[in-house]
Amino acid sequence: QPKTGLAYDAFLEGASDKEPALEIPADTISRLTYTSGTTGKPKGVVGTHRRHNARLANFFQTCEYALGPDQTMGQVGPLSHVAGNYLQPCFVRGAKTIIFERYDPTDLQAAIQEHRINHLLLVPTMIVRFVAALEPERFDLSSLTRINYGTAPIPVDVLRRGIDILGPVFRQHYGMSEANSPLTLLYPDEHLTEGPED
Repeated sequence: QPKTGLAYDAFLEGASDKEPALEIPADTISRLTYTSGTTGKPKGVVGTHRRHNARLANFFQTCEYALGPDQTMGQVGPLSHVAGNYLQPCFVRGAKTIIFERYDPTDLQAAIQEHRINHLLLVPTMIVRFVAALEPERFDLSSLTRINYGTAPIPVDVLRRGIDILGPVFRQHYGMSEANSPLTLLYPDEHLTEGPED
């Protein structure tokens, strides 16, 4: 099948060198994010440019790790959801982003080794499979400094095993489609693996 559309280089050749004479008001809608919340009925959450900029400010104010040209983010989740929150920060800071077509824990370990991936965003279901499949004797996973996670509870035993093998790399996010994420975080050094679970 021949592909249709405009090639990026051809698009640039026809573009003006001048800044666009366009000002977008902060309250203009930039995105509709769909969520079922607690009712099970999908609802569109209206996102404005002001809200988007506030979310970016939240992201950078709470980012305790390096994010720059020498860093790589592996994207295995849908970019239309939480994973997409990392695209623009990586772009703004010049970090490389690798987008995977599907999630496979063994393939991911091979990619971490090959591309020296530093950051991931995984939901707990993915982490359960990832930790069960970890082969640190087969793959060099030493570049991995953060596994950002959220969206659901994580089994404590999985988290403990993951920290035992990978070190303090887990960073828990709490947010929601209706608010600017992250609303709150549990940083790697705040994950306690000893003592009672409460």
